Amino acid sequence: MLTHPLAHHQPAEAEGGALRLAPLPAMTKLDLRARDAMVERFGDVLDTALPTVPLTSTHNHDVSVLWLGPDQWLVLGGDVQAKLEDALADGFGAVTDVSQQLVGLELRGPLGFDLLACGCRLDLHPKALNEGFASRTGLAKADIILHRRPDDGGPVLWLFGRRSFSDYLWHWLLTAGREFGLRR
Repeated sequence: MLTHPLAHHQPAEAEGGALRLAPLPAMTKLDLRARDAMVERFGDVLDTALPTVPLTSTHNHDVSVLWLGPDQWLVLGGDVQAKLEDALADGFGAVTDVSQQLVGLELRGPLGFDLLACGCRLDLHPKALNEGFASRTGLAKADIILHRRPDDGGPVLWLFGRRSFSDYLWHWLLTAGREFGLRR
């Protein structure tokens, strides 16, 4: 297993807790492709329905499932790969481990929306990004998957970018975050 490319970075924070940037710990990330009956079967295996509405996600105690397209989802967390592959035995779909391809970052605090707005093409008003929001988008010159987690005393945003862009994303967020008091 490869080491986390951001393992050497310490979290950065703004005074007063209005903004915090940290690498997410390594977690399982699976790309699912399915149609029709396999969507329901995968949902049964994950113990949460696969979201079918664009820009949404579903969760259970171990797993989050992000809608990426009409027949594509990103599964975060849990030890479910073997079970999902078993569900494919007589069905049509795909389960691909992308854990090493995507690196996660976490932004916590109300200024996270403002920081992302410096380089993101989406409407990032907190009311436009409801809890559970999930979308592919761009941040500066990198493609990311943006996910608003259930709030935990303040907004929590997860960003997933390609491994080769992880250092770029980290430094871009640190640099843009200076305006909001973000310091290492």
